[in-house]
Amino acid sequence: YLTMKINNILVKLLNVFTVATLVHGKDTTDGDRKATSRNLITVTSLKAFMESTGTEAGKKYPDLDGWVKVEREPNAGDLIINYFINNGPIQCDDCRLGIFTGSKCSMIDSAQSLFDPDEVPNPWRADKGAQYVTNNKGTGAGFINVFNGRGFRQHTCMLVGLFDSRDDNVNAHMRSRAIGCARLIPEGQDKDFCEKY
Repeated sequence: YLTMKINNILVKLLNVFTVATLVHGKDTTDGDRKATSRNLITVTSLKAFMESTGTEAGKKYPDLDGWVKVEREPNAGDLIINYFINNGPIQCDDCRLGIFTGSKCSMIDSAQSLFDPDEVPNPWRADKGAQYVTNNKGTGAGFINVFNGRGFRQHTCMLVGLFDSRDDNVNAHMRSRAIGCARLIPEGQDKDFCEKY
């Protein structure tokens, strides 16, 4: 009887702790989970729905759209980045794709590349493999592997930027010349997820 009573008390205390943690939105795990006031989310893949930017470079591709999906190899390995780009640069084999800090695409020019400089040099450069390829209709689909030394959850709500070829403009890969941009949200979540994160 005493053991059953103690178990009931422990269960009630655990429930109170869980509710308090969820209400206060504290991170309760070491993994890729985040407690919020709405629910407990496990982040296994992030997706950005790309749109043209309002930059001078972006105005060349007003109908650019598509998506970029980010996952991680097991044991904190490379990021696996799948992409589908539509109405982008034509026959581009050196177009840059990068992930940046920041919360608004309008401020991507002041954002920083997302990587740990103690672990790796900046991997978000086309010559380091962070590039996408398109065909003669401006469509591209494929994947790249990138290691940036950051925890997977740290990519949530960060910016994905797309850039044009350097063949036409040597400055095409500068942040201020992004042609497409979007925020990474956990797959399956609403587009306004990052406003509450």
